[in-house]
Amino acid sequence: MQAQLVLSVVLLVAGLVGYDKLHRAAIANQYRAFMESRRRLINVIELKQWSYFPDESDPMEIRVRVVVHESGRFAGNVTGEQTDPSGSSRTVFESINEPESQRQVRSGEAFTYAFPLKVLHAAYANDVRISLYLFKAASGPAAGDIEKVFMNSPQHDDDGEYFYGVLPPPSRPAK
Repeated sequence: MQAQLVLSVVLLVAGLVGYDKLHRAAIANQYRAFMESRRRLINVIELKQWSYFPDESDPMEIRVRVVVHESGRFAGNVTGEQTDPSGSSRTVFESINEPESQRQVRSGEAFTYAFPLKVLHAAYANDVRISLYLFKAASGPAAGDIEKVFMNSPQHDDDGEYFYGVLPPPSRPAK
């Protein structure tokens, strides 16, 4: 009788361990499939160039030249921070776009988009991030929205929520 009890406990533990391993493998496979399905979307938003306007020393806006490869509602935001050698940072400027500045775009469209800036500190921003969004729905979030963040040194291309790209150096503004 005691041997049957021990055998039952061993079988129960083995079953639970086996189930846990199968469950973890299924979750890992789902995640891999999800990330693979996103792979085709990584270049739907391309940042061709960006510039300070009127200039880098006293920016009033940042202008980006963008190409989109799917249609949708386009928006974005910009932040500029000053990071010191110790790693602490403070926000120098941020964009002040309003929802009405979003625009409908067509697949393959190339355009320039301006981000008016609110300067918070008179300093040089050595860390600029440009976030660009392509929303599927006419208003509000929806499945299939694309969010891409351009920054100096992204750690990866895709974290399952955001795509990341290397921020090119600023271009000289057009006269």
